[in-house]
Amino acid sequence: MDSYRAAIIGCGRIGAFFDAPASDSVLTHARAYTTHPRTHLCAVMDTDGEKAASAGRIWGCAYYTDIDDLFHHEKLDIVSVCTPTVNHYSILIDLVRFRPQAVIAEKPLTDKTDLSQEIVNLYASKGIPLFVNYPRRYDPVLQRVRYDILNKKFGAVLYAVIIYTKGILHNGSHAVDLCHFLFGDLHKSIALWGRYDYSAEDPTISASLSFDRCPNVIFIAADERCYSIFDFEIACEMRKIRFENFGFEYREDVVRDDPTFSEYHDLKKTRYRRTGLHKAMLGLVDNVVKYLERDDQILCSGADAHLAQIVCENLIKTYNGSHARVID
Repeated sequence: MDSYRAAIIGCGRIGAFFDAPASDSVLTHARAYTTHPRTHLCAVMDTDGEKAASAGRIWGCAYYTDIDDLFHHEKLDIVSVCTPTVNHYSILIDLVRFRPQAVIAEKPLTDKTDLSQEIVNLYASKGIPLFVNYPRRYDPVLQRVRYDILNKKFGAVLYAVIIYTKGILHNGSHAVDLCHFLFGDLHKSIALWGRYDYSAEDPTISASLSFDRCPNVIFIAADERCYSIFDFEIACEMRKIRFENFGFEYREDVVRDDPTFSEYHDLKKTRYRRTGLHKAMLGLVDNVVKYLERDDQILCSGADAHLAQIVCENLIKTYNGSHARVID
């Protein structure tokens, strides 16, 4: 079968340099395109010529420093936008005139919610499917957990806790999108506390949130200046599921009769196992291919990313307008 021809705009770590052609994991757009049997990485582009040339050499493809030059020489079906967020809006607007079959954008979609809404509306009007890389949606283990929650396999969800660093927009948006994916619509969010460990415009906020399938979600702000962390746990009536090491490992603790205290119940701890997050990027590209062949729905759309961004920006507004304690 024919391959879809792909290109990457933005040769940073997530675009090209987090892994290599022989890596076991699939952590970059470049590795995903070169691994998937139905995609072919034709080119990379970056306004920094050295970065573009280096990425081109590593991944064995053409490289460019200008978007018009890229599309003049390459016939492309799928384009990934992996530049810094501040450049997303202008690039996504510019891409429309070339009419690719699909576009993948890194998160957040843009640096302002009104601009993100404009992008979502524009791509819908032009019939160009827009995918956003919130990678946990593409982890088969998380997908199974979501299925189990929807079907109440382990009873109702009692609570969820997510510990994160590096800004409510930058990394906290992963937590918000994860909650939307697992628990449905948001009902309420309250900013509790925060610190600036990443950006003066993007505080890392502790918050209380409530969703359709989980009335009690707590975000806990850690400190990126000490170490990076993104861990989360979900407690159901009959099981507690813990994801650690940024979601690369998980375990499911099972309710049992307490072996020490009669008539009580506790949780039997199980061993940690590997999730599918190390190849989630491949799952994203596979979702694009299957969508184009009318065999799947978009797992994370521009509209999904815009919704997460709205929640994050509202938390920042309420946090800035509250008397919550701030740690610099």
